[in-house]
Amino acid sequence: MLLTEFDRYERHIYEEMAKMPLFQRKTLVLIGAQGVGRHSLKNRLTVINPQCLGTTVP
Repeated sequence: MLLTEFDRYERHIYEEMAKMPLFQRKTLVLIGAQGVGRHSLKNRLTVINPQCLGTTVP
């Protein structure tokens, strides 16, 4: 049997998940190609209204 380089490394075939409690906030997702200003728009929105808008912590 011929092993490829991919077969030699340990692979994680699942991602562990945990159920989180419900929350009462809305989610806004900014989608766009690189360089169209998503980061600038996100920063402006969070500066204008920090009580209502925030960013995620990865």
